[in-house]
Amino acid sequence: MLKLECKFNAKDQEKAVMKAATEGIVKRVRSIRCPEHGEHAKIVATGRNSKDLSFRVSGCCQHLIDTVTGKLGR
Repeated sequence: MLKLECKFNAKDQEKAVMKAATEGIVKRVRSIRCPEHGEHAKIVATGRNSKDLSFRVSGCCQHLIDTVTGKLGR
């Protein structure tokens, strides 16, 4: 199961926008699993507003991290 952790320091209205953005990210990468280890990635989303939103990807191996990061458009 994909794990998404959100750490937002924003006003309620901005949090809703950021939550919608993170839900879009989850839809793009939730089906990705490491072909070797069978694991999902962990994504930590942080930011003060939607323009400052950033994601950190971790996983069982560099291949998984690179695959997920590529899908996120980085």
